Amino acid sequence: MEQRKIKAFEFAADVVKQLLTISIAIIAVTATFAATIINEFSLCSKLILVSSWIAYFISIILGLYALMKLTTIMEPEYGIKSPSIKGGIAAKAVLLQIILFGLGLILTILFGVIALF
Repeated sequence: MEQRKIKAFEFAADVVKQLLTISIAIIAVTATFAATIINEFSLCSKLILVSSWIAYFISIILGLYALMKLTTIMEPEYGIKSPSIKGGIAAKAVLLQIILFGLGLILTILFGVIALF
C-alpha cells in the first residue's frame, strides 16, 4: 500500500484516539466536581451537564466504532483493489464523533458560564 494512504489511516486513528482520551477526561473531571457540589446548581444547569455527558458518551462509542472500521478497511476484502479512508463508513463515524465532541464541548462551556452566574 502506498505510504500516503498508510499515513492517512494513521492520522485518522490518532484523531479518534485523541478525542476519545479528551472526552473521557472531561467526563471524569466534570463528574468528580459535580458530585461534590451538585445541589448548588439549577435544574437547567444539571440538564446541560447531563446532555454534555451524553454527547461525550456517544462520541466515545462512535470513536471506538470508527477505530474498528479503520482496522477492517486496512485488510481489503476480495475484489477491492485498494483501501481508502475517503467516503466510507469509517469517515462518517469519525465525522459524527467530531460533531458530538464539539457539541459536548459547547454544552460543557455553557454549563460553566451558567454556573458562574
